Amino acid sequence: MPAGAGSQRDYTPLGNADGSVGSFIAAPNSPTVLRDLFVRVISAPGAGTRWDIILQGDSTSDQLTCSITGAFGTSCNSGAGAASVAPGGSFRLIVQNVGGATPSNLYYGYRAVTP
Repeated sequence: MPAGAGSQRDYTPLGNADGSVGSFIAAPNSPTVLRDLFVRVISAPGAGTRWDIILQGDSTSDQLTCSITGAFGTSCNSGAGAASVAPGGSFRLIVQNVGGATPSNLYYGYRAVTP
């Protein structure tokens, strides 16, 4: 997880987070829909801070988002949203530290399905 207010790290949506910083993953050779993002952290971000988590598809407008906030928040989900990825397109997981959130381990899951 990125340390310091305003910091951000991009991760591949698969694999070990430490080994995949700044990476994208390729979608299969068919249209793909990303949905049902769920994120959990071990430690809450802290009062007045938050983690913004973005599973981004082909463009900045194609994304699933959720935020973990405050002194007691430890999970979030994207609700009923969906993000599209074109055949052979790419996608990534972005984690943004807002307000100097306390670093923590992050676990996440999502579904990648064909429309």
